[in-house]
Amino acid sequence: MSSTFWVIVAGVFLVLELVIPGLVTVWFGLAGIVMIFLAPLIRDVNVEFYVFAAISFVLLLLTRPIAKKYLYKNRKDDISFGNRTVGRETKISKILDEGIYEVALDDKMWRAISTDNLEVNEKVIITGITGNRLILEKKINKKQ
Repeated sequence: MSSTFWVIVAGVFLVLELVIPGLVTVWFGLAGIVMIFLAPLIRDVNVEFYVFAAISFVLLLLTRPIAKKYLYKNRKDDISFGNRTVGRETKISKILDEGIYEVALDDKMWRAISTDNLEVNEKVIITGITGNRLILEKKINKKQ
């Protein structure tokens, strides 16, 4: 393959990286740039492809953890959502089925599950998250 082919490959992958967020194709684009210079030195098309794949893999292994650390350092993820949510109080908005409820949290409606028998407008504590459902327990009012 010629260097022109690798210019096209690098360009396509780098444009895709702009369109698809999340560090998905940048490694292939960078490997394509390296292949622009290596292609004239390699005579076998299969070897070119394997070199391209190896360079992509090495770049992915070496740089992705560093890039993710800097690109996503201020991003709120599911773990921080769980940390902010567990222990909070809310109330039952609707009973959907036995053991399945709907609650409002941060101006959004959430499905929730509980082994307790709960009523509409009853105060509950969020004790965990499983998948996209909150886990609830009855709030027990303690006299102090």
